[in-house]
Amino acid sequence: MDENANLVVYYNGEVIRDSSEGVSFRCPIPFCYHVPSTMTFDELKSGLCQSIEAHTLKRVQSNLYRMPVHLFGGYVQFDTMPVVNEVSMRQMFQCYNHNRAHVPSIELYIEFEQVVADAAEDVSYSDVERQTVLEELGSGSEDDFEANYEVPKEEEEGDDEAVDVGVQNARNTLAS
Repeated sequence: MDENANLVVYYNGEVIRDSSEGVSFRCPIPFCYHVPSTMTFDELKSGLCQSIEAHTLKRVQSNLYRMPVHLFGGYVQFDTMPVVNEVSMRQMFQCYNHNRAHVPSIELYIEFEQVVADAAEDVSYSDVERQTVLEELGSGSEDDFEANYEVPKEEEEGDDEAVDVGVQNARNTLAS
């Protein structure tokens, strides 16, 4: 059994209900994405955000899977299934593996939520994103990751005179 799946990702388009196929997705340029069936839900969302229009800051707002439904006489129609967590993602892969002979790829419709630059600092990091940052920094320590984002409290600073001397030296250098 192949452990990978081809995704056809539709975005900035529309979900068409009551078509001859049941439900269909449309968008100007669908995106093809090859994923392992062991991929987690957070990894999928992160990968889609990084791969589709990577120049914009966004997060996945919703995922719809175009799920095949077998009818009498061997006909196949499609319905939608929201992919909202690990459980529904596993169901999507099971359905895909079961219907692989009739449907060669997983079709997803993704809605993105734009993240404004000011609010980017409020975006919480998923475990996958946190791990990626740790690996890029060359450290596997959660403490090192947290230490990079902690601001010392005033009572912890203690050595105000050294800071003041450093600031004064910088001012003198700039003034010269």
